[in-house]
Amino acid sequence: MFTDLTSAGVRLAQLLDGPALARLQHAAGRAAKTHAREAAAAKIGTDMTLSGLARKAKLSTGYDTVGDDMVRLNFRPYGLWKLTDDGRRNTRTVYPRRRRAVLTPYGPRAHARPGPARGQGTLKAARHGLDTAVTKALRVAVDAEIRRVCHG
Repeated sequence: MFTDLTSAGVRLAQLLDGPALARLQHAAGRAAKTHAREAAAAKIGTDMTLSGLARKAKLSTGYDTVGDDMVRLNFRPYGLWKLTDDGRRNTRTVYPRRRRAVLTPYGPRAHARPGPARGQGTLKAARHGLDTAVTKALRVAVDAEIRRVCHG
């Protein structure tokens, strides 16, 4: 595998270089994003849309790499993630715009009054196994980087 310590040191430096760390960051971000999406899909359905809203709002996730050693998971739009996590406690009256009727399941009305809704716990579910999912993905990515440096 290695002929001497000098070649081992050079290869170890290749393993810890900038592009390799960037690949590890992206592997961690992809794993976190996938885990959060699967956890939310188990709670609200595989299409990730909220059917009770006027516009079919869809939950999404993403990630940003911050610096050389951090990945930030983004829940988009965060307000809808929070709504599906905690629910809605209060009711309010929704009036139509420009003198149009509000379309309800029972036909057009002058105004609508949506009631409270229970939370599904989507953010809690997304955070629950996140460490395990990212750790597994990082192990696979580190193994791939070691194989790339040592054998390629």
